[in-house]
Amino acid sequence: MSDWNNDQGGSADPNTFEQENWTSGGQAANASTNNAGFGNNGFDDANDFVGEQPAGDDKCFGCGETGLIHPGHMRKNCEKPRKINRDHIADVSADDAWNKIKQAVIDRDVDDAKEAVQEYIKAVDGDITYRQLQEALIHQSIGLWLIPTERTLVQVFTNMDLQGHIDKKYTISYRFVEQADRPRELEGWPKSRDELLSRLDDAGEVVDRGVPLCLNCKELGHISKFCSQEKTERTDAVKISCFNCGADGHRVRDCPEPRVDKNACKNCGKSGHRAADCEEPPNPANVECRKCNEMGHFAKDCPQGGGSRACRNCGQEGHISKDCDQPRDMSTVTCRNCEKQGHFSRECPEPKDFALATQRKFS
Repeated sequence: MSDWNNDQGGSADPNTFEQENWTSGGQAANASTNNAGFGNNGFDDANDFVGEQPAGDDKCFGCGETGLIHPGHMRKNCEKPRKINRDHIADVSADDAWNKIKQAVIDRDVDDAKEAVQEYIKAVDGDITYRQLQEALIHQSIGLWLIPTERTLVQVFTNMDLQGHIDKKYTISYRFVEQADRPRELEGWPKSRDELLSRLDDAGEVVDRGVPLCLNCKELGHISKFCSQEKTERTDAVKISCFNCGADGHRVRDCPEPRVDKNACKNCGKSGHRAADCEEPPNPANVECRKCNEMGHFAKDCPQGGGSRACRNCGQEGHISKDCDQPRDMSTVTCRNCEKQGHFSRECPEPKDFALATQRKFS
């Protein structure tokens, strides 16, 4: 498969081929072009490019014409067709490549079909257009369709035809049926075969432009380091928060505040033990009230109230039910098995409710 085809990959659906990575935003798509490297997009000499200046050669990396440094042009300003390097594609005869296309259609293998098409294009020295290729497929009743649809691409990508012309309007996808098989594709699908062939005159496959995108001004041709415009604040930048002090703008390693032990004792503030094992007397200053969520007092001493401290047996204040000297008032007792008043669960006449016991255990 030609890597000026941008390594499109396969699809879970054998009858379709999605290019979601070309139409979605994000900085990942610009990783190669914004780091002073173009990668291998099938163009000759797509290397040794630093910032805006070529190094070690005297030709445009787009069209390959020599002697264009002074005077001349950069790749970002090149209006000539790209010089496509197909050395990475297997050398096979045109007949073998054509037979491979037929077999790929029988197997409904999109990857093999695309690879066979590129081998055929190389075998005929690129002397064929997408329209001529589709007409030949139709003439021989081969069920491979080059469907041109209009899509919005990320700035660093463009559509390029087989002759190296970029900025084509339509993006080609490989299908095994002529009609759209998904309702959401109907709107942009060619309405007729004539329209399909007409669109192929202005269609291509997605490739990397080989031109960096400035993250400051969002324009092609330079990186933010060399941008002449005033630096703008990035609203899409990830905010950094310190887990030590909770402030934004720095990491824990750069925090000027003393390190806070999140696992320290809640009572004395020292490390090495829990509040339940603390030998110091309870310190209300380090206590958070479970009622009002304020520091400095226990829930039982909460000034906002929240319930009487009276004995649940006799109703008098000053002691709790386990210290009550009055006879047990069974009317205040609720069974934990049947949830009726007047007896304890150990004296309950009802069968044991294991479901209720389990629910109470994990609630």
